[in-house]
Amino acid sequence: MKNQFLGSSQMKFGLTACSRVSIFALLIFISCLGSDSDFDDISNDLLILSQAHAAKYGKIGISDSANDGIDEFYFLMPTVAKNPRYSGKFNSKLSPIVEISDDLGFNRIHQIFKRSGQNNLITVSETEEQYVLSWDTSKSKAELGKIYRVRVRVGEKILGYIDVAIVAKKHGKVNGSLVQLEQNQSMRIHFRLEEKNCPSYIRVTPSSPTIFVGQNQQFTAKVYNFYNELLEDIKVNWSVNDEEIASIDKNGNATAISVGYTKIFTKALDVTGEANLYVGDDKEPEFGSFTDQRDGQVYKTIKIGDQIWMAQNLNFLTENSYCYGNNSENCEIFGRLYKWEAVKNVCPEGWFLPNDEDWEELGEYLGGRFVSAGGKMKSVDRWLFPNIGATNESGFSALPSGIGEYDGFNNIGNYTLFWSSSETVLESEGLLGGFSLTSNNPHLQGSYFAISIGSSFSCRCLKDN
Repeated sequence: MKNQFLGSSQMKFGLTACSRVSIFALLIFISCLGSDSDFDDISNDLLILSQAHAAKYGKIGISDSANDGIDEFYFLMPTVAKNPRYSGKFNSKLSPIVEISDDLGFNRIHQIFKRSGQNNLITVSETEEQYVLSWDTSKSKAELGKIYRVRVRVGEKILGYIDVAIVAKKHGKVNGSLVQLEQNQSMRIHFRLEEKNCPSYIRVTPSSPTIFVGQNQQFTAKVYNFYNELLEDIKVNWSVNDEEIASIDKNGNATAISVGYTKIFTKALDVTGEANLYVGDDKEPEFGSFTDQRDGQVYKTIKIGDQIWMAQNLNFLTENSYCYGNNSENCEIFGRLYKWEAVKNVCPEGWFLPNDEDWEELGEYLGGRFVSAGGKMKSVDRWLFPNIGATNESGFSALPSGIGEYDGFNNIGNYTLFWSSSETVLESEGLLGGFSLTSNNPHLQGSYFAISIGSSFSCRCLKDN
């Protein structure tokens, strides 16, 4: 009987011990539930994040030749679950770069790997025919719950990528298109690059020459693959899009037939390269001169078609006119820059500020505003590179005088804008127009700008008929 009953103090102790065991078991159970909950939270976060990335950047997951990516690039085991089929020749001579970022636009880089350097090296296995690197997330401090894109490029060419989700523990509920990587673990990245013998692009030189009727121009074509490697002994075919302007033989030698502009094409398989050819007239421009009686300045003039233009920018001092950078030497070279209120009546007697139709007539006579007119108007010097199409064969001698704005001056050497006197509906909306030339193309472009900003531009005067 003595052992059948517990004393009150023993009873109390016994219940407490039992309670402790139960509570401990309950805590373990709750802890397990909490882990699943944590997994669910991370899975949901990763799902939402992957959907947001997909909406902004497109496909999420793996992009290589086996997964709707470019040919001759493959991720290999253990980066992917199984090796893809491939049959090309391994290219071990490239210098790929692997970049990792949680910003799929790669405006910031989490880590970068290269073939050379002391750290973060990409190695080549000649026997396994693959490139290999190891991403240690504990050292790079990859964050839990984030998606990192591992992309491979050669030069500026993006070959492919694989999207990696950082998790506490691999879990079946994570978006299946993502590769899971446990936090603070390392990921071995293996990939294969194969030789590319197909053309990717063709570079034609020279790109925008000008010749005269009866003259020849030799073009050359260099064919490159996707890795920017020069492909030797690739046959190319030459052609022109306007056979009335020029012809070209099988060796790329063009002959100018008549004044105008044509495209030069070269083709290798299904890849096309092109260049511009401007054909001018070697007649001497009809220059003259004019003296402005207001200040005695002498201006060169040029006859273009039925128009007689000043062949220099006006440099008459008046209110609301400026020298670029407030430097008088620039006025001597480029003329003055005028605000709208100054330019409307600034041309000397017998001359006037041209309107839109006058500029259009000039552009049409010189081969078209959006073809070659600008190049024929631009001086061959003082413009910054590349000064595309510049021949000045018209004698207009446009210089890159820059412009003035409310907060200063800009674009000298690269750009000029000439006023037009035309007052259109745009003026009622606070806009005025002019015609501009730039170093980057051979066009005479129409431009509009806000009156309120107080811009100042160049002036060319046209002679009265």
